[in-house]
Amino acid sequence: MSCSSRVRGGIRAANCSSSEVACQSKECISVPKIVDWVVTPSTKQTKIDLPADCQEKVKEICEKGGALEVKIEAKCFNPCTPVHDSNCPNQCKVIKIDPVTIDVDCTQVDVSVVCLTYSVTVCVYIYEADSDCVLECEGSDHREPICKFEKCIPLWDKVALCLPEPLGKENIFVRVIDVEASCAGVFVGETLDLELFICKEVMVECLTKLEVCARFAQPRGPIDLPQVEKKRCLPLVRQPKSCGLFPIERCECQALVCSQNTNQLVSLEECPGSTGPSQEYGDLFINADICPVDNPAGSFLMVKFDDLTGDSEIGNYYPGDQSFCLKADGDHIGMPVCKRLATDATQLVVTINGKGLYRSKANGWRKESANFIIKFTGTPEGSSGVYSVEVDNGVDCIFYAENVPVNSSTGKFFVDSCAALSTLPTTTTTIP
Repeated sequence: MSCSSRVRGGIRAANCSSSEVACQSKECISVPKIVDWVVTPSTKQTKIDLPADCQEKVKEICEKGGALEVKIEAKCFNPCTPVHDSNCPNQCKVIKIDPVTIDVDCTQVDVSVVCLTYSVTVCVYIYEADSDCVLECEGSDHREPICKFEKCIPLWDKVALCLPEPLGKENIFVRVIDVEASCAGVFVGETLDLELFICKEVMVECLTKLEVCARFAQPRGPIDLPQVEKKRCLPLVRQPKSCGLFPIERCECQALVCSQNTNQLVSLEECPGSTGPSQEYGDLFINADICPVDNPAGSFLMVKFDDLTGDSEIGNYYPGDQSFCLKADGDHIGMPVCKRLATDATQLVVTINGKGLYRSKANGWRKESANFIIKFTGTPEGSSGVYSVEVDNGVDCIFYAENVPVNSSTGKFFVDSCAALSTLPTTTTTIP
């Protein structure tokens, strides 16, 4: 069995450094803080009226047995902002905010359901075709349309946002980032059926004061500007409480391990560290990519064990074929935790736990759920290391393998820690 990983473009992950950078200057700045940020799609069906002159031309062509072709283009979809301009009635407006409590990963979170109105403009081109009087939503750019017109279509939508007090509608920013328009293929009286696919970007922003450590660039100029005396004021500002939905959690460390070990001794049921009849020999394979490119959602794991003794009950080995396969993806793999060994600070231990899909030969390869704890131990940027696997069914331990060496000649091994901010001092946690 060959090893593979989901490392894309030959890049394993960002090279994270924990070295401190000298602080050139401490400044306090006012910047917009993104409290929540979501991109949401929506599909809308609507009808538009044909202009009077266009109705006459369409009716004339259909009465003589002609055909029509229609082309729809989205045009000038205005970005929505909380600034309401009375001269632009189709500007985005937040018309209602309802606070509700929703369940997110088994946790009750207070959010706000925001109802907003906005508009998009479509350009309609109607051409005369050469077939029976049917409507084809294709259109041709090389011909002159029999009529063309623009139509502003008002729309509304709802979205759940993190909007903690004292934030309100003036903190909500909406931008329509893409619109696809198509016709339904039929005229209904003097109207045309349209279908719109809209992508919107919704952000909740508020100003916040930050103390930053930075080195500023020097301006270029022939004269020195006079220094202005600064007045000192330290107001007490109550910052809104975050809902915990955004920003997303980042990885503390990462691991990439792929290895196959033949004739590996493992423990069954009475683990860890059991001896006697609960031991078994088999081929053990692992393929894991934890937090690739600092992305916990991209993690995946597969552990496979092929029982070499099978149904043999000779000696002190576990009876029956105990072969199994365990798989898990980013949604079911917990955030990795990195620690240093107390006996050797150069050795980094990356620990993950979670719940995966478990299938075993003993249970007829039925789909079951199993918990797992896996530890990867090695030197950052090193090519060899060891790993341990523990699997349980929620009640009893069903599989355990400790300090399994990674085959550096045919496998892959990589562990590293990742500091969230390289300018912050780091602390080292040790484990026995």
